[in-house]
Amino acid sequence: MPELHFHDFPVPWQFWHEQGMFWTVCDVPENRITECLYPLARAIAEFIEAHRELWMRRLLRQQFDYLSSDERLWVLGRALQILDNRQNTSQRHRVDLMTIPIMLFVAEHQTVVIEGIQDFLLPAIRDEMLAVLGEAVDDYFLEREHRDYIRFLRQFSERQMSSCAVVHVTYRDLRITDERGRRIATSLIEHLQDGLPWDQDLADELLLSALVLLAPAQIVLHGNFPHELDHTIQDVFPGRVRRTSERPGKSKTVELTEPADSYKVKVLYKQSR
Repeated sequence: MPELHFHDFPVPWQFWHEQGMFWTVCDVPENRITECLYPLARAIAEFIEAHRELWMRRLLRQQFDYLSSDERLWVLGRALQILDNRQNTSQRHRVDLMTIPIMLFVAEHQTVVIEGIQDFLLPAIRDEMLAVLGEAVDDYFLEREHRDYIRFLRQFSERQMSSCAVVHVTYRDLRITDERGRRIATSLIEHLQDGLPWDQDLADELLLSALVLLAPAQIVLHGNFPHELDHTIQDVFPGRVRRTSERPGKSKTVELTEPADSYKVKVLYKQSR
């Protein structure tokens, strides 16, 4: 069991398996009650902080009971990550906020129920945790929508008849070329745009949509793709995406000149060291 210290003796926390409850009994001499109030309150606050996962699990069951057990586990992991990454509400800061109200309560009561303290004495900490859980729930549904979107694009692409075996995609100019260096999908992208206001987000979506409709057997990426777009392409076309830098011993770039019916291809090789 974890031990939290104040003054010269440890406070051992016991675990009651049948009730799922932590408990401790502190025998403090009467003439030392006042001087032990703050250390004992801080020990309780540190215990609550060290086991904040238990508190968040309970809040999840109470406030987000529509989630399945697997969904709650995902949300819990994400919420703990968010909480740990917040610099303005560090563990030490939360312990400081909890200690004073706990000390005032302990001064007047010999029995302390931690769940009661969490629910009634620490509204600011509780509200923070509920806000973090709400943020994690939003992240979960966004992630689930993204997974459904990826699955739809993958299934749609798999049902398409591939119009070319290999395409080369160059970022950021929306250039898609075939194995012979000819530009393809230009008219397709223009049709997909259909008067929509142009920005980089739209460009990324048009590029992905064009690839889904082309359904190539293999996609070769050139240039520095944004992290999210890179992962999306690889998720939609699993096992069909590679980069020129992945070829052992050399990297290759392709430069094209117009017109398409009189193209020239220049291949640059760089020996790896």
